[in-house]
Amino acid sequence: MTRGLLREKRLEKYTILYEIPENYTTISSGIFGGFGKYRYIILKTVSRDFNERDVYKWCRREILDKYNLPNETVVLLTCVDVNDRVRIIENVEDNTIDVVMTIGLEPVVCIDYDKIYTPLVGGTINIVVCTDTKLTPQGLLDLYRTIIEAKTIAIVDTLLECNSRPTGTMTDTLTISAPIDYKGYTTCSIVTTIGNKLSRIVYRNIIQKYIQNLENTKLEDIISRIVKNEIRYRKVIIETLWRPRRDLNPGPTA
Repeated sequence: MTRGLLREKRLEKYTILYEIPENYTTISSGIFGGFGKYRYIILKTVSRDFNERDVYKWCRREILDKYNLPNETVVLLTCVDVNDRVRIIENVEDNTIDVVMTIGLEPVVCIDYDKIYTPLVGGTINIVVCTDTKLTPQGLLDLYRTIIEAKTIAIVDTLLECNSRPTGTMTDTLTISAPIDYKGYTTCSIVTTIGNKLSRIVYRNIIQKYIQNLENTKLEDIISRIVKNEIRYRKVIIETLWRPRRDLNPGPTA
């Protein structure tokens, strides 16, 4: 059995800590995230009515200070029960990948969203990836891009209801940790070994979660919903993105 790279420790029923290996570089869109040498990741469930005006101040008081954690800690909040998280540890050639995901599929968002607002916390797709594969800084960023693409493709394939094609939830995050080596991989696209492996993991687990949510739904209702949404999305493309070229002059006719 492959051993995970992230050391997991439960702090409370709905709060889990992951320790990142020393000297790994992390890029994260989570709270307190960024690009640098981070030591810990916190995965925490909050209530659906969570409404802190200053979420950074709240996280510092209720998490960093409470558990005596350093500033180099990424905080990932979700309304999904963190005890239902997915964890996958696999080998890729001679390297290890360690993936942790919380998968919430609401509120779903899209480009033609009716209301633009500052998000707090939703169902949230939180994706944490740790690999001992040596990457250049560009390679780390490229892997970030690849995983985001895989997440988006999965959400698009669910055809969740939105005004246009869905892309995810309003608070999705991605955190990747790996050792930086300027002789490491620079390209980690979806057709590379590590990029493809991680894309498959992310895609498969999001789709599986979507299917689980439909367990009590009749097949004909699912098909009807998919067809209806597909027609609506294509109608949006035709009505809002395509415009006749009125300035074109076909010239004289024979």
